[in-house]
Amino acid sequence: ERVLAAHLRPGDAVAVEDPGWGSVLDLVPALGLHAVPVGVDDEGPLVADVERVLRAGARALVVTDRAQNPTGASVSADRARELKAVLARHPSVLLIEDDHGHAIVDLPLHPLAGTTDHWAFVRSAAKAYGPDLRVAVLTG
Repeated sequence: ERVLAAHLRPGDAVAVEDPGWGSVLDLVPALGLHAVPVGVDDEGPLVADVERVLRAGARALVVTDRAQNPTGASVSADRARELKAVLARHPSVLLIEDDHGHAIVDLPLHPLAGTTDHWAFVRSAAKAYGPDLRVAVLTG
């Protein structure tokens, strides 16, 4: 929430995974932002969709690296390479990566962070240590 509010203005478009996590889909319009859907398959966000929405002016992209909700998708090494190439052509885009399942998913991480000028990488402790521990680590 704070990263979006600090970097964007009401009316800005935010690319979100579709299907995606309900809390993100609720948060974006609550901040006065416009959610733009990006399809997801087993390897993560669809590259053509990301390219399309960024060319159309989306100012931010929210990606779930592993254990995407509700599909369970995880960004593969090949998909990460393709997404990095797209993001490199749009360096002003705010990239937010959510790796909420890091402590419970036994899959490799292929981060996109650092590809754009503005990014945040978020990890939650809630999945590993219980839902009552509402602590996350943010870097960017």
